[in-house]
Amino acid sequence: MDKKVIIVVVVLLVVILLLPVAVTAARAAGLLPDTRQKVAIPNLPPELDAKSLENTVWEIEPQRGIRVQVTLKPGGEAVAWSGNPLVKQLAGTDMLSGTWRVEGNKLIVGTVFRGKTYQTDLVIAGKGIYAREGIPINRIR
Repeated sequence: MDKKVIIVVVVLLVVILLLPVAVTAARAAGLLPDTRQKVAIPNLPPELDAKSLENTVWEIEPQRGIRVQVTLKPGGEAVAWSGNPLVKQLAGTDMLSGTWRVEGNKLIVGTVFRGKTYQTDLVIAGKGIYAREGIPINRIR
């Protein structure tokens, strides 16, 4: 095989495999604009409660290109997972355990990571869940 063809193939593979990671890292560092689709949170009474949220799986994109799936287990236990290699590289893990609870129209999720407690209040509107910034959280199951 011609050396030029091999070099072109190797360069293409490197670009195809590393470009998404580089773009994600640049967005996380604030070097590229956030292009996530934000919506107005509907002013609807919550149709979801703690019982109806048990054993459901939701997906959020906290940073463009980084998707996190959160499973809400019975008893207020939550498990978050991401298949993004950048998350595993930066966090040292691809899975975190946490807690969740419902208070009125708020879904409150939290975790402890590296000794620090993180808590996020999400909005329940109708049968949907939204981050405060208007980012919809998609129900997987």
